[in-house]
Amino acid sequence: MTDKLADVRADLAFMRGLAAGDETPSHSLGLVLFVCGGLYAVQTFIQYLSFGGHVDLPRLADLAVVVIANAGVLGTIVTVTMRDWSKGPKTLSGRAYEAAFIAAGLINLCLVVIFGLMSYRTGSAEPWLVHAEVVFALFGGTWFIAFRLRRRLWQGAVSLGWFAAAILLAVNGVNNRFLLITSLALLLLMSLPGYLLMRAARPTQAKA
Repeated sequence: MTDKLADVRADLAFMRGLAAGDETPSHSLGLVLFVCGGLYAVQTFIQYLSFGGHVDLPRLADLAVVVIANAGVLGTIVTVTMRDWSKGPKTLSGRAYEAAFIAAGLINLCLVVIFGLMSYRTGSAEPWLVHAEVVFALFGGTWFIAFRLRRRLWQGAVSLGWFAAAILLAVNGVNNRFLLITSLALLLLMSLPGYLLMRAARPTQAKA
């Protein structure tokens, strides 16, 4: 009976933490989204220009764009993680909020391996085309969790935007517009929301 009562109290404490959690988002989370979304948006837009014949880039330059973008993303994630290793949200709501984005990132890494192996085994690049739609839908789900936790309408709009972008990629099919849609989605639905999270976190950091 005592154990059951303790479990009930723990559950109630968890729910109170979610309801009364800190509404201020993490500056680090916003920074990662802002930089990663911006770098990948630039990468895919350059690929759109190159593959569409709008800009004549040598193959080495195309490869350099991919390497630089991914190196920048990895460097940002590692730097922020090492800097904030012992920090982070103090409330259950804040931890749940950031855990949703961390989980999405880990799932994305797993999907990269899965679709990469599928592409290697089949000798086809088609699995990578499906990868984009799956990841976009995943991001939509992540932002929906953020919307439910924070009750911010703009975060709900971002969630719907990711879902719409995923469907639009599937409807569009395999053509050069695929890269343009991807670039715009990364800019408007990842980099811009990251900037908004950074701005929202500044007042609290200034008071600290």
